[in-house]
Amino acid sequence: MPESVNLEDSIPQDYKKVGEYTTRRLILFILGLVASIFLIVAVVMALSLPTASNSKTPQSNSLLNQPMIAFSLHSLQNPSRVIKLASFTGHPIVINFFASWCTPCREELPQLERAWKKFGSQVTFIGIDVKDSPSNAKQLLKTSGVKYLVMVDPQASIAYRKYGFWGLPDTVLVNSKGYIKDVMVGKLIPIRLYQWLRHETHS
Repeated sequence: MPESVNLEDSIPQDYKKVGEYTTRRLILFILGLVASIFLIVAVVMALSLPTASNSKTPQSNSLLNQPMIAFSLHSLQNPSRVIKLASFTGHPIVINFFASWCTPCREELPQLERAWKKFGSQVTFIGIDVKDSPSNAKQLLKTSGVKYLVMVDPQASIAYRKYGFWGLPDTVLVNSKGYIKDVMVGKLIPIRLYQWLRHETHS
């Protein structure tokens, strides 16, 4: 009877090497593909997070030239006081949405304070502290030197639900007739702010 043959032994050594090389390449290809998928997912998630952006968004465009969205909130400096935005109609208004946990917000508050010192006699400046600890917010105002009025929006009912902002900071510029004339989604653009302030105050 013919001797039995081991199939593995019947494969030439060169073929075995080619097979092992092909297997290794396939494994490396799969690993590379998985890594690429994870990278793409990470980039998409990063882009979807609320970050500072100076470009206009569909939401900011929809606000332009529309009547300001009225609201009433408690004062941060005097919690027992409820303030109505409508009470400032007749004067230009700068509304800045911020929080102590927002790095760009902390960076731009001193700039807003300087603008208030220069134009505050003719323009109302209002800060809206969003989803924040009152004690942290007060400490931020102290370190930033902010003296203008600040209201609290603890549930983001104004920032997110009424104005549609999904990130901080955001700044809304309202003219003396109560219409929104500019919206800065993301970090403040000082030159844009000052141009608008000079236009509204004729200075």
